[in-house]
Amino acid sequence: EDRASAEAEAITVGPAVPVYRALLVGNTYAGADNELKGCDTDIASMKTMLSSMTGTPYAITSMLNITSADMKNYISSTFSGAALCDVSLFYFSGHGTSDGSLVGTSNSILSVSALRSVLDTIPGTKIVIIDACYSGNMIAKSAGSLSPSSFNSAFIRKREIYSIIFRIGIIL
Repeated sequence: EDRASAEAEAITVGPAVPVYRALLVGNTYAGADNELKGCDTDIASMKTMLSSMTGTPYAITSMLNITSADMKNYISSTFSGAALCDVSLFYFSGHGTSDGSLVGTSNSILSVSALRSVLDTIPGTKIVIIDACYSGNMIAKSAGSLSPSSFNSAFIRKREIYSIIFRIGIIL
């Protein structure tokens, strides 16, 4: 009788189901001398693409024209509650600096180490996609110093923590 009662109360535990979250940031720097055209379109395109992926249903947060401090805050809030099985995607379209930093509005800078620090607090898999000049310098690779095969080898060695995808027209 006790065994039947215990079996009736047994809970079946299956594999964890990942939650997919995306933070898409596009900075056009509207009205500034360094204004960019198309970063808002990049965000809309990424949102459309991620929304169409039925196998990985992303909860998407889109932000336009924000400071570097805002980027850090939105990373923390968008990916809060992430578990080890979850996937957190950060996409940035905007200006980058020669050391790989991201440029927020008001000429604020989000350094590679500051971005890494905030991402290190998020459990699970992190995907970082940077569409900015000098994005290869995020992993300390300058355009003039690497052949494409050397860049790929360096990327593979660095990817143990983050999957980083770069749009680097200047290298390739």
